[in-house]
Amino acid sequence: MTSASDDGWEQPCDLAAERVVLGSMLLQPEAIELVTGRLATEDLYDGRHARLFRLLLDEYHAGRPTSLPAVLGRLADLGLLHVADGALLHRLINAVPTAATAGYYAERVRQMALRRRLLSFATRVGQLAAEARDRSAESAVEAARFELDRLEVTSDADDQGPTPIVDFLQAEVEYDWLVPGLLERGERMLLTAPESFGKSTLVRQIAVSVASGVHPFDWSAIAARAVLVIDCENPVPLNQRRFRPLVAAARERGWAQDNLWIECRPDGLDLTAPTDAAWLTRQVRRVQPDLLVVGPIYKLHNDDPNDEQVARRITKVIDYIRRRFGCAVMMEAHSPHGDGRGPRPVRPFGASLWRRWPDFGLGLRPVPKTDPKRRVAEVVQWKARDVRQWPAAVRAGLDMPWVGMSDDQLEIEQAIGSLR
Repeated sequence: MTSASDDGWEQPCDLAAERVVLGSMLLQPEAIELVTGRLATEDLYDGRHARLFRLLLDEYHAGRPTSLPAVLGRLADLGLLHVADGALLHRLINAVPTAATAGYYAERVRQMALRRRLLSFATRVGQLAAEARDRSAESAVEAARFELDRLEVTSDADDQGPTPIVDFLQAEVEYDWLVPGLLERGERMLLTAPESFGKSTLVRQIAVSVASGVHPFDWSAIAARAVLVIDCENPVPLNQRRFRPLVAAARERGWAQDNLWIECRPDGLDLTAPTDAAWLTRQVRRVQPDLLVVGPIYKLHNDDPNDEQVARRITKVIDYIRRRFGCAVMMEAHSPHGDGRGPRPVRPFGASLWRRWPDFGLGLRPVPKTDPKRRVAEVVQWKARDVRQWPAAVRAGLDMPWVGMSDDQLEIEQAIGSLR
């Protein structure tokens, strides 16, 4: 069954199947449980059917009865008898051949909804192709891939339910380390520090180390990994000056690999815009990195840094890339200014989502009363989903900008500083 739409496509729908689903839900609460995992409100094509479906779900999950008399009374209380009256509810119940068929008809409704989304995707692809006259065709292709992947996620009908704990714990799950003890594949790490205190330098050091096959702090050999750096702040000449000594130091140890790619976008990106989101996705697709370094955060949008919706749109793009390509992501952000009554905060400046979203958040906090030439910074883990072995502090080094310090070394440094 189809219905015409404004864009010229015939919209697939099966209103008879929708009526059977709703009638089954009115007859048996078990049918509501059955269809809840298979259908969303927007899957029903008829607007009145969708509103009634939503009402039935809300009533059921609120613990209220969902029989015909109870629902009719609720519709009256809410002033929604124009959506569904007693005559319509009786027709829905009479449309049910047997309540046991609810699952079959729910799948039929889901299939129709998926076909409508597929047609919507086709329309969007046509729009992207037309818009490509004002931008590269490659960006339109990447945006289309993005939309298709979203469609694939939406169309996933696998609903096997929760896993019994015995089966859940049966498989041995090993860490998939990029840097043993520090960073695992697919994780999100956010590094914060005051302005011009070396967080970008530390990010570069980690990027070069991971690509070269060396641990960033103890210089032990690790598996070399592919790293992609998208610097949205610094121009090409500055990055050349900053990366050259890091790569030279790694080569002296014989571990350097051709695993590091860099792209400089000093004007920044706007990941809330489809064009820039598609561009970033295209670069990741080309390199297939194990670690993506992108940022800083304030250069990934053109809006209010405190806007939660802006942060959510950025993280949606980053999470899509993580899931699609299986890479870890490392980003950096400024920490806010203090109030002068204590240590400067290490949390990221801006929307509160940035404090909740990463798996791991590290902050560099200057250690007072230490030798300024040694530039000692405490490493504060302000967010951690698991135990990691980051150094207690870092200090300025000779061959590498930052050298890790243990708790004991930090205490000694602070004790020497207090004697000055």
